[in-house]
Amino acid sequence: MSTGPVPARGRVLLCSACGGVIVFVELYADGRKTNAEAARLTLATKYHTEASPMCADAPVFDGPDVDACRCRVPLRIERPEGLFCAKCNGLIAPHVRPEWPPLKQEA
Repeated sequence: MSTGPVPARGRVLLCSACGGVIVFVELYADGRKTNAEAARLTLATKYHTEASPMCADAPVFDGPDVDACRCRVPLRIERPEGLFCAKCNGLIAPHVRPEWPPLKQEA
């Protein structure tokens, strides 16, 4: 029984050349990606290599597993590990930001 919203579960993918965050990819419980998530990974990798040419031939590797906040209005709480949502207990960070609501609609 859930007491609130459920965070998105996924993994942060990192560049092996610079260590930068490429993208957060949501995963199924068994670790598979949807086709849409695989397309997002490809596009994010392309954008990263265009912005940082030294990373062009570097592979992407799996970073930490993350529970990402997807609440429309997160209830922010600071913890030693970072900024989290008190409603869903998910991480609030730019690299795990949901696509909804779009930035232009937020106050």
